[in-house]
Amino acid sequence: MIKTLTTVGPNLGPDWNNNQPEHIIIHHSATFNGDVNSFDRYHRLQKGWVAVGYHYVIDKKGNIQLGRMETTSGAHSVGWNNNSIGICLVGHFDYEIPTDEQLIPASSLATNLCQRYGITSLRVISHKQSNIKRCGKPLKTCPGNNFPMNYLTSLVSKNMYKGIIYQLEVI
Repeated sequence: MIKTLTTVGPNLGPDWNNNQPEHIIIHHSATFNGDVNSFDRYHRLQKGWVAVGYHYVIDKKGNIQLGRMETTSGAHSVGWNNNSIGICLVGHFDYEIPTDEQLIPASSLATNLCQRYGITSLRVISHKQSNIKRCGKPLKTCPGNNFPMNYLTSLVSKNMYKGIIYQLEVI
């Protein structure tokens, strides 16, 4: 079972509830610390957004924190916000390496989302990959040059192949 922390993202109403997930986009926070609440404050106060842009944040201890509701359009990847779920791992993975303490919950969460939305592991992509598909070139390194994207997607693929089912429980 995947346990998450409580949500900070409000239900933003019918105008925002138009997300039809076909992809899962992996991000890093490009910070050395933080959590869903600090990113929510930053996105609201500095960017003027209505809520944190990500659907999920995974902190350094591997706790999965719920941001926006899955049915709510994200604000994490231009051109993909109405057809994806954004997962952000706390860390600056151009300078550090994510630990298994973060990667295992990330793969479990991604597996759960793939199963529930009928998404293949090939559609679990990095923010950088979403930019390449949209613009033809990477605009950012996100989730960082040290992020093992192939490892993460292989974990998701293996989980799905083995039929492992992860239940998501908001606590």
